[in-house]
Amino acid sequence: MGRVLMRQWLALSRLGHTVHPLSQIIDAPATRAALARMLAVDDPARLLSVVRVGRPAEPPPPSARRVR
Repeated sequence: MGRVLMRQWLALSRLGHTVHPLSQIIDAPATRAALARMLAVDDPARLLSVVRVGRPAEPPPPSARRVR
């Protein structure tokens, strides 16, 4: 599933979206179960990742990891 998740993040990035992982939400069993109920997911263990996606309010600063 890691490859699928990475492809989704890269596709969203290409479309100009920012992805912010919120996996701590599903680290707690009670929260994971509550989220599974809200999303009508039968098995809470199937929730592998939670992310917030959106467009930045202003252009992001250039990454220090990128060489131009």
